[in-house]
Amino acid sequence: MRRKRVLPAPAVPLALALALAFFGAIQSPPRFAQAASPARIVQARINPEETPEFCHRQYEQCIEDCDKDPFNKTRYDLEACYSSCWSTYSGCGT
Repeated sequence: MRRKRVLPAPAVPLALALALAFFGAIQSPPRFAQAASPARIVQARINPEETPEFCHRQYEQCIEDCDKDPFNKTRYDLEACYSSCWSTYSGCGT
């Protein structure tokens, strides 16, 4: 015959937890958190130094570095390096 599984009693009884919450000993989190506006999020993301000219120079330098890198021996390696440059360029200034 199987024995019934007995769950352990909670460490703090519910009545005590409610009493502590009622008298302010336990504080609940704020109801609504302040959310940033979309304009503020965009403003925080944009780096003022990342102008279109800066991003283009950075991309061209990355392509030159890929061409000079001795570890880029195969076409696959070179394309992977170019892809990395494009990825950086596409996120630049945004």
